[in-house]
Amino acid sequence: MAIPRPHRAAIYVRVSTHDQEVENQLEELRRFVEARGWEAREYVDEGVSGALDQRPALDELIQDAKRRRFDVLVCWRLDRLGRSLKHLITLLDDLQALGVAFVSLAEGIDATTPAGKLQMHILGAISEFERARAPSGSGPGWRGSDVRGAGWAVLRFRSRRTRSNP
Repeated sequence: MAIPRPHRAAIYVRVSTHDQEVENQLEELRRFVEARGWEAREYVDEGVSGALDQRPALDELIQDAKRRRFDVLVCWRLDRLGRSLKHLITLLDDLQALGVAFVSLAEGIDATTPAGKLQMHILGAISEFERARAPSGSGPGWRGSDVRGAGWAVLRFRSRRTRSNP
């Protein structure tokens, strides 16, 4: 019987300004990873807004995920990772497709466990639902309204007032 190798973890931390410290996040994440006997590499974005498209450490982390250099991504909170809900869900979907599990300590999400995998499936289902119900802008009704300069249709209702008989 083969001895399973320990998970290779990627620890990701981010702070928006240089006045903030990453050490608080790193200490907690290191303890979590160490308690599980995992090996870890740290990816740190200091003074980088979460709203930016380009984040050097996150970009490197994504490239390393594609190269299969780690098995699980561990972060302090979801908002440290994604710049928006859509970006976060897309990133987590991409990581899952690469076989990378995900852990967020503050939210208690641990996709290395069966319960955590269920949470990720639920998040994925919500994401798929949101994508499916968002208008693509390419349907005939949308094209027609674009030509007419109209946006969403406004429905007007006429109410009928009744007089009460004295």
